[in-house]
Amino acid sequence: MLLSDEEIDEGYSLSFAKTAAYQNTSLPQLKNLQSASLHEIEIEELDGDEVDEYGSVVVEEQAEPSWDELKKPVIELLLKYYNGEDHGSDFVEALSAVLKVLLRWRSCGPLNAQSLLNFMIDQVLAVLLEVKNKLICKAIDKYDLLNREIRADTDGAPAGPGGSEKFVKDYPECPAAFDQMVISLTQYFELLNLNSDKIEDLWLNLLEAVGLERPNQFTVFKAVHHQGFRNMILKDPLMQQIVREVDSFKDSGLACISSGKYLE
Repeated sequence: MLLSDEEIDEGYSLSFAKTAAYQNTSLPQLKNLQSASLHEIEIEELDGDEVDEYGSVVVEEQAEPSWDELKKPVIELLLKYYNGEDHGSDFVEALSAVLKVLLRWRSCGPLNAQSLLNFMIDQVLAVLLEVKNKLICKAIDKYDLLNREIRADTDGAPAGPGGSEKFVKDYPECPAAFDQMVISLTQYFELLNLNSDKIEDLWLNLLEAVGLERPNQFTVFKAVHHQGFRNMILKDPLMQQIVREVDSFKDSGLACISSGKYLE
C-alpha cells in the first residue's frame, strides 16, 4: 500500500529525507545491493540442486517466461521506492525477487530490452492507478466532497464526465476539506517526482544485471510520472471539479490556506 492518509496529511518530510541523497546520483548503493542479491540467488540455487545416483546435478526444465510471473515482484519493488522503504533487508529481498526472475529468464534465452521497458512502464502506471483510487476514496469517504444528489444516485464516485453535471459540493460548504484535497494531490505528485531518478537508475541497473543494452538513450520515468499523473489523475472528472472549485475561490478570503501555490 502507498502512504496512509495520516502520513499524507502530515506531509512527506520523513520519506523525502530518506530519498534526498538519491537525487541526481548513479545510485552506487543500489549496485552494491544488486551484487548482494545476486550472491544470495546463487547460494539459493546451489542449495536447491538435486544430484542423481552418479553425482551429476539434475537440471530441471525451466518454465517459459511469463510477464505475470514478474508483475507482483516488480510492483512490490516499486512500492518500496514510493513508500520510502528503499533500504534495509526487506528492500534487498524485494530487489532479489525481481533479479531472480530476470536471471532465470535470461538462462532460457535472450531478453528483449524494449519489451522489458514497456512492462516496467505498465507497472508504474498501475501504481498511478492506485494513487488515483486512493485520492477518489479520500475525496468521497474522508472529506465528503461529493454532493448529496450524486452520492444518493451512484453510491460512490461518478462514472464519467456527465456533461456539465457537478459532482462536488460548493467550496464555501467545506473549504478546509477542498484545500486538503489539493494539498494531497500536490504531495502525491511530489512523491512521484522525487522517485523519478531512482526508478530510472533502477531500470538501468536491472539492464546491466541481465546484460542488456538500453533500448534508447533517453530518460523515461520522469516523463511517465508526469504524463501519467496528468492523464490519469488530473484529468479525472472528480479531481478536475475539485481543482476548479479551489481555483475559483482561491482569492475569495474563504480559503484556509494559500492554495495558489498548490494549484500552479
